[in-house]
Amino acid sequence: SIDTHVREKLETVSKRLRDEHVMAQIEFDRGKPWHVIAAIASRAGADLIVVGAHGTSSVRMLGTVADRLIRATSIPVLVHRARADGALGIRTVLAATDFSDEANLGVETAVALAELWHKRMRAELGIGHEDSPKIRELFTQHYRGSRYSFGYPACPDMSDQEKQVRLLR
Repeated sequence: SIDTHVREKLETVSKRLRDEHVMAQIEFDRGKPWHVIAAIASRAGADLIVVGAHGTSSVRMLGTVADRLIRATSIPVLVHRARADGALGIRTVLAATDFSDEANLGVETAVALAELWHKRMRAELGIGHEDSPKIRELFTQHYRGSRYSFGYPACPDMSDQEKQVRLLR
């Protein structure tokens, strides 16, 4: 049956994530996808919903599951579209801000994702095991390998970034 096929696919993805040391929980439900995703995210207390999108044009996104999900939930939604060249992965992240609290939250989310990817790269390079187990020491770079950027932890006060941009001009 289709349900069995879907559950098997979900279990395969879940296993791959667990192999990457990512906690994964399978939820399967029927209904309008955007309503189901929003309800599951709400029940789970999710801070962010990440969904994939098929198209590379913003016009094609109108009316899609991602578009409807954004409208159906108050939880922030990150839509990851396939790159036009077909390449996988994310190499560069731009977090635009107008220095409002909402935009700053988006910047902080992007920085947190960069930290996560940086940790994964250090693990792949075989130096991740040297990370300090103490969170406070991680903020003072008690690990090998540097990721340079404006923002936390280098410049945790978001209002300082406006001054830094002016200085760099």
